[in-house]
Amino acid sequence: MTAMVAALGFVPMALSHGAGAEIQPLASVVIGGIATSTLLTLMVLPTLYSVLEHLLRHPETIVSRNQLADKVWGGTFDLPPTPHTNCADR
Repeated sequence: MTAMVAALGFVPMALSHGAGAEIQPLASVVIGGIATSTLLTLMVLPTLYSVLEHLLRHPETIVSRNQLADKVWGGTFDLPPTPHTNCADR
């Protein structure tokens, strides 16, 4: 509700064409940022929370890369080993 009112408050500034219209791009950016943050808060974060909660409650559902490659391609998926760098080695 607060985000909607804040975005609606910037609409006259975003639609202005007279004197002071140089702040029109700023208003568009603020409206887009408020809309994006609202969608992230209401849709992405709860979905991410549900997925992580499911994985923590049922860790047997997590498959390794090789198990996934066996299911999808019928083979293994071997990656070269990643070198472990340490700050002391530099």
